[in-house]
Amino acid sequence: MTWRRIPASLARNWFRVTAVLMAVGVAGMVVGFVVRSWDGLTYDLIIEHGRVFSGEAWLPGTPRVGIRNGRIVSIGRLWGAKSGRWISAKGMVVCPGFIDTHVHIESSMGTQQPVRAPNFVRMGATTLITGNCGISHKRLEEVFRGMDRLGGQLNVASLVGHKTLRELAMGSGSQGSPTSEQMAHMIQRLQQDMDAGALGFSTGLEYSPGIFAPRSEIVALARATGKKGGLYATHMRNEGVDLRSSLAEAVETAQQARVHLHVSHLKYASPKHWGEMPEVLAWMNAQRPRLPGLTADAYAYDASSSSLDLLLPEAFRGFKGNRRALLRDSHELLTLSKGILDQLHAQGFQDFSFARVVWSRNASIRGLTLDQVPPSSFPGAPEAQQLASLDCSPQVREQLRTVLGFFGEGGGQMIYHVISDRDTEAVFQDPNVFVGSDSSVRGEDSLTAHPRGCGNIPRVLGHLVREKKALSLEQALTRMTMLPARTFGLKERGMIARGYAADVVVFDPATISDRATYASPLTPPEGIASVIVNGKVVLEDGRIQNVFPGRALRKAR
Repeated sequence: MTWRRIPASLARNWFRVTAVLMAVGVAGMVVGFVVRSWDGLTYDLIIEHGRVFSGEAWLPGTPRVGIRNGRIVSIGRLWGAKSGRWISAKGMVVCPGFIDTHVHIESSMGTQQPVRAPNFVRMGATTLITGNCGISHKRLEEVFRGMDRLGGQLNVASLVGHKTLRELAMGSGSQGSPTSEQMAHMIQRLQQDMDAGALGFSTGLEYSPGIFAPRSEIVALARATGKKGGLYATHMRNEGVDLRSSLAEAVETAQQARVHLHVSHLKYASPKHWGEMPEVLAWMNAQRPRLPGLTADAYAYDASSSSLDLLLPEAFRGFKGNRRALLRDSHELLTLSKGILDQLHAQGFQDFSFARVVWSRNASIRGLTLDQVPPSSFPGAPEAQQLASLDCSPQVREQLRTVLGFFGEGGGQMIYHVISDRDTEAVFQDPNVFVGSDSSVRGEDSLTAHPRGCGNIPRVLGHLVREKKALSLEQALTRMTMLPARTFGLKERGMIARGYAADVVVFDPATISDRATYASPLTPPEGIASVIVNGKVVLEDGRIQNVFPGRALRKAR
C-alpha cells in the first residue's frame, strides 16, 4: 500500500487552521485567567509583593492580601482591586501576627483606658496571653468588657491564676490548705471567669502560696477547667535539680484532671543538669499518649527573671513576718542560711555571681551581681561571725551576708543566669514548644527589665533560626501563629486565610533581630516593618500609631 503525497496548499491551510485554533485557545486561557484574577473590589488595606506564610505553609507566588472590616477577605492577584491603603512587603515575609503565649500584663489592664503594650507590638505580637504563673486580674470579666469598649494596641487573652483564686477565697498570704467552703469558692470563681472567656487555669507552684498547695487542690481546679474546655498551664514547683519530679507531678495532675497540660517557660535551671534537656523532651514526648495534650513555651535567653525568693528554701518563700527580727534569731538565721547554701550547691553553683540585681530599694546596687554587692549595702545584714559555723568559703560567706541583708530589706527583682544555650536550642527544636516572652509591659520609664521583654520574638527568628539554624523559619512561624491559636482556643486567629481576623506582621527575615541586652534591656528590635491588628496598622516603619484596634479574646466555645 502506498500513501499519496499531501498537496502543499492543503498542508499550508492545515497549519494555518491549527495555528489559529491554538491562538484562540491561548487567548481564551489568558482571558479566563484575567477574568478569574480580576477583582475590582474595594478594600481597606492591601498588602502586596511579599512572601506570604499562611501559618502552616508558604503560599505560591507573591499573592496580595486584601483586608476589609478587620478581616482577611481575599488572597490572590486581586487585579483591578482598589484600596484605601497599600503596604509593599517586597523582600519581606507576610505572616499571621505573632501570639506571645506567656506574658504578665495584669497591671496594664483596666477599665479606664486602652491597653498599651508597645514593647510587644514592636516585636510583632498581635495577641498576648496573660494570667500566667498563678496571677491573673481579679476583675477579669470587668476588664474584658472594658477592652471591648476601649480597645488596645493588640489583642489580649487570659488564664485564671491560682494565686488570685486563693487570695479571693482565703485572703492574702494564706499558706494553709483551703476548707471545703473555700475550695468551693475557688472553683465557682474559676468557672465564672472561664464563662467570661478565660482560656484556662494557671499555677505558680514555685512561689507562695502555690508552693503550699496540695496536689488535690490543683487537681480539683484543673478538672473544673477541663470541664469548661480550658487548659492547665503551670510554672512547676522546681525548674532546677527537681525538674523531672516536678514535670512528673504536672503530668500526673493533668492526667487525673483530664486536661491539656501546658508547661510554662520550660528550662533546666541547674548547671549540674545542663545538657540533659533532650532527655527531658524525650520523656515528655513519651507522656503525650496519656494526656489530652502537652505543650510548653520558652524564651530564647540564658537567664530567667524572678524575685529574690528563688534563692531561699521553700519554707521561707513569701515570708510575711518581720524579716529583720528573723535575722536576729540565731536559730532561724542558721536554718535559713543553711537552706540557701544547700540549694545553691545542689543546683551546681559555686557562688552567687549568677544572680544580678534588677531592682532594689537601694538604687546603687541595681545592675550588680550579688558577688559585687557588699553586705554593708544592707544595714540589717548579719555579721560574719554569726555565720562562722557554716561550711563555706569566706567569699561565699560574704555573699551570703548580702543575700540575707537583701532578704531582710524585703528582697527585690533579680536576673538569674541559670540556662544553657544548648538546652535552649534543644527546647526550641521540639515541635510542641511555643514562644513566650515572660515579660510585662515595658516603657522608657521601666525600672526593671529583662531583654526578653523587648527582644524575645525577634531573637527566636534572628538568633535561633537565621544564625544558629536550630529550627527552620517555617517551624518557628507555625509555633508563633497557627499552633498556639489552636491550642489555646483562639477562634479565627493565627492564619492568613479568608474569613480570619486580619492580624498580620510584615518583617524582613534577613535583618530581624533583637538588640536588647542585659545592660540595655529596653532597646527595641529591628526588622519588623508593619504590624496590623484587626485590620488596623499599629506599627509602621518602627513607629507606634495612635490607634487601638485590639480586643479581649475569649476562648472559642
